[in-house]
Amino acid sequence: RRVSSAQEGIPVFWCLQNEVEAGHFGRAVGARRPAFAMRSGVGFLDYNSPTAKAFAARYAEEIQAERPEGPLVLGGNCQGTIIALDVASRLLAEGRDVRLLAVADTLFSDLFDGHAYPAPVSLHVATRSKFNPYRKYRFPEVGLAKLFPAGHKMSLIDCGYASILQPEGVGDLARDLEEAIAWAQHRPVLSGDHHAGGYPL
Repeated sequence: RRVSSAQEGIPVFWCLQNEVEAGHFGRAVGARRPAFAMRSGVGFLDYNSPTAKAFAARYAEEIQAERPEGPLVLGGNCQGTIIALDVASRLLAEGRDVRLLAVADTLFSDLFDGHAYPAPVSLHVATRSKFNPYRKYRFPEVGLAKLFPAGHKMSLIDCGYASILQPEGVGDLARDLEEAIAWAQHRPVLSGDHHAGGYPL
């Protein structure tokens, strides 16, 4: 559902946990560009099940109906990253311009499961979260770079686990997301770098 009144700019479709997060997301991100909230299904959805695939397929259909043309930004936090990645992959396979996939407060390496993702990605790290990759690796961006041939951008947000869409983190997320969208729009295009399917659904 739409959570902003802004009309200009590339729209952001974000998969989150609940109405509280949707409200914070709408006020912070939706103040700058069209913003839409999707529910992650946390608490009732088995993310390895056919139901989760149907969930993502339905969101992809709704996005196609809402914005049948033009570039899109997909994103999510925590469990919402799983659905957001699936939705983005479906839209890429249908030839849509997913300008950026933004993922926040999750285990990035596990999320992509070793599969290279063909479009630009921004990674938003909650510094006090258990999912902060710097807690385990000194230079996590080196290993992660192999997963993102179209490029990636990482930002650090000073907040705790599950707080990136709460008041302590959402303002910084909105700022960093704007920077990531600008980067994705103006980054150099590499040879063979056009997003077309290829990511496992």
